[in-house]
Amino acid sequence: LGRALVFSWDGVSWVPLGSPIIGEEDDEDTNFGAAIAISHDGTVIAVGANGKAIWQSGHVKIVEWNGTDWVQRGRIIQGEAGGDEFGVSVALSGNGTILAVGANGNDGINQEDAGHCRVFVWGGATWTQLGSDIDGEFLDDRSGTSVSLSSDGSVVAVGAIWNDQVGKLSVGHCRVFVLDGNDWKQKGA
Repeated sequence: LGRALVFSWDGVSWVPLGSPIIGEEDDEDTNFGAAIAISHDGTVIAVGANGKAIWQSGHVKIVEWNGTDWVQRGRIIQGEAGGDEFGVSVALSGNGTILAVGANGNDGINQEDAGHCRVFVWGGATWTQLGSDIDGEFLDDRSGTSVSLSSDGSVVAVGAIWNDQVGKLSVGHCRVFVLDGNDWKQKGA
């Protein structure tokens, strides 16, 4: 059972801020805390758990500071299938209302372990997916191993550590996507 601890600088030392953020009671070996993202003001935190719950489907728990402790913000967001490793990477926009999640084991539409990234937006009561899945390009790309969001959440970078290039295996790459209306469009080649 994993946990995430939050600390605040009081001018002299780092002191705990609120209770530990705890993984789900019935989940063992989920790797809760494998990835963590925090909003710019420190009031929203996303914690990824890409481990074995439902055979490594993974999940992400989001919490917010209510002035005295950390409370869950919406439902836990679950991976879609065993082996996805959803939550291996997480990123938050500056205000904590947009969340990117990597699932580098997702099979998607492009082959086994191509991986993908999903982006979600907070609507005040629930997290809903923003745009389509950003799928890895090829078999074993492991796209979604790393994700990063711009401050306003309109640009997402997605790393694929095992992507092959012409004549070279597993050199990896990063693709950048921009929110264009209601979907993600790749920026550059």
